[in-house]
Amino acid sequence: EVRLSFSIGDEKSLQNKRDIAATVGALLSRGSAGYTREQLQDKLDELKIAAGFSGSATGFNASISGKRDSLVQALELAVHVLKEPSFELKEFQQYQATQKVDLEENLQNPQALVFREYSRRHRNYEPAHPYYIPTYAESIENLAVVKHADLKTFHQQFYGASHGEISIIGDFDPAEVKPILEKLLADWKAPQRYQRIDRPVVEVDTKPIHFDTADKENAVYVATYSLPLSDKHPDSPALALGNYLLGGGFLNSRLATRLRQQDGLSYGTGSFLRQSSMDERSAFAIYAISAPQNLSKVKQAVKEVIESIIKEGFTQQEIDQAKAGLKQASKVSRAQDAELIGTLNNNAYLGRTMQWSKQFEQRLQGLSQQELNKTMVKYLDFGQFAIITGGDQTKVK
Repeated sequence: EVRLSFSIGDEKSLQNKRDIAATVGALLSRGSAGYTREQLQDKLDELKIAAGFSGSATGFNASISGKRDSLVQALELAVHVLKEPSFELKEFQQYQATQKVDLEENLQNPQALVFREYSRRHRNYEPAHPYYIPTYAESIENLAVVKHADLKTFHQQFYGASHGEISIIGDFDPAEVKPILEKLLADWKAPQRYQRIDRPVVEVDTKPIHFDTADKENAVYVATYSLPLSDKHPDSPALALGNYLLGGGFLNSRLATRLRQQDGLSYGTGSFLRQSSMDERSAFAIYAISAPQNLSKVKQAVKEVIESIIKEGFTQQEIDQAKAGLKQASKVSRAQDAELIGTLNNNAYLGRTMQWSKQFEQRLQGLSQQELNKTMVKYLDFGQFAIITGGDQTKVK
C-alpha cells in the first residue's frame, strides 16, 4: 500500500482557485502525456495494481495497491500521472457535463443538501476562499466558469513535491525504493510557495433550515455545533468515548436504542465527532434518516436523549462495553494495511508516531464513569445545535 500526499499554495494564491483545483484533481486519472484514459487503465491492469488520484484547492494525492514486483513501475507510473496530466479537451468537457448532472440531481437529494449545509455551517468563509463550501446551485454556476486553459496553468503553478508525505506498507525494500523516489521527485518543485491555511473554530449559525425535496421518500435530520478544542485537548478522549456511546459506533448506542429500536422512527441514526489535529476546532453532529412525517418526533427524541445523558449520564456497563468495542475496532483497523497507511501518512504530516495513538487510547481506556459523565455535561447542550433537515414538505408534520 502506498500513499503520496502533497500540499500546495497559500491563502492568498489560492483565492478563487477552488473549482479549478477540483477539476484538475478529477482529470488526473483521465490521461497523461503518454497515455489516454483507456491506455492508462490498461497499464494499471497489466501491472496488476489499483491506483487512485485526487486533488483539491489545498493539495493532491495518489494511492497505490499492488504486489512487490510491480512497486517500482507503479511508483514511476503514479508520479508520471501527477507530473504530466494531459487535460484532453474531450475529457474536460465530459467531466463538466457529468458533474453538472450530478450536481443537479443533488438539488433534490435531501441527504446531499443537508450534509452540504452541515459543512457550510462549519466553514464560515467568503466565496473566494479555498475553504469556502458553495451551495449546489453555486457549484453549478462555478463549474461553467472553469476554462480548459485554466487547468494547465494551475498545474504548472501549484503542483510539485516541495511539501508532502509518502508512506509505504508491505513487502518492499526501503533501501531500493527510497533512491527511486528521490530520483522521481527531488527536482519537482512548485513555483507557488506552500503555507498551511489555519482553520480556527467558528461559531455555528443555529438558525434552523429545511430543504423541501418533493416526492422523496426519505427525510434527513442533522443537529450540529462546534467546539473550540483539538484532539490534543485533555477532554478529547472523553468526547471520543462519549460520542461512541451516543451514536458513533454500535447498534445499542443511545440514539440507535431510542430512535430505531424503541420508537421505530429512523432507518439509520448516529453521531460523529471530527476533531482537528492542527487547530483548536472540533465539529460534533447527530444524524437520522426517517420518513418525512416523523421529523418532528426525531427532533424531540434526540433532545430527550441528550437531556437524559446530561441528567443521568452513562452507566458503567455501557462504558465498559464501549471501551471494549473501541479497543477491538482499533486493533482491526491497525491490522488492515489499507487503513493503517492512511494513519501513517497523516502521522507523517502531523509529526506524530503510533505512540501518540497508543497514549490517546490509554487515556480513553482509563476514563472513570465520573470523568466521562462530567465531560459530557460540560459540552452537551441541545440549545447549541443547528438543526438542519430535508424532506418532502407536504409530508412533514
